[in-house]
Amino acid sequence: AREGILQYKFRGHAGAADALGELLARCAALEFSGEFDTVTWVPAGPKRMKKRGYDQTRLLAGAACRLWDTEAVQLLQKPVDNPPQSEQKDAAARRANVLGVYEALPGVEGKRILLVDDILTSGATLLECARTLEDAGAASVCCVTLAVRRNGNGKNRAE
Repeated sequence: AREGILQYKFRGHAGAADALGELLARCAALEFSGEFDTVTWVPAGPKRMKKRGYDQTRLLAGAACRLWDTEAVQLLQKPVDNPPQSEQKDAAARRANVLGVYEALPGVEGKRILLVDDILTSGATLLECARTLEDAGAASVCCVTLAVRRNGNGKNRAE
């Protein structure tokens, strides 16, 4: 599973989005049924978009939404090209690295949002995106990821 997700995210295997998005949709429906009315994603920055040629989380959100006969809505943008989270040494560095790099777009106010990301490591990116959405007036934000990176003791770093 790990290798497949890394192929999807970093090695141009965008075709896996449909199958991965379906898996994500089924899990989100089980965990968050009735808790959201809008789906959005953690956006990639301009530099990574250019390098990859696609935004893997946008594709995941779109694939998940097809199962629900709806469309994902872009509610966040990332105009800043901060260093990759994978290059940060610890949770504090990850939090500092994403602080203020996302901006909410119009249409957030009053929405109950399902926020899609690909991999949760420390939780810093999702926390910053959720904070940004809530500060812009979202009624609530729940998050779903395709994978959770565990540390050596079997716990997620965000726990």
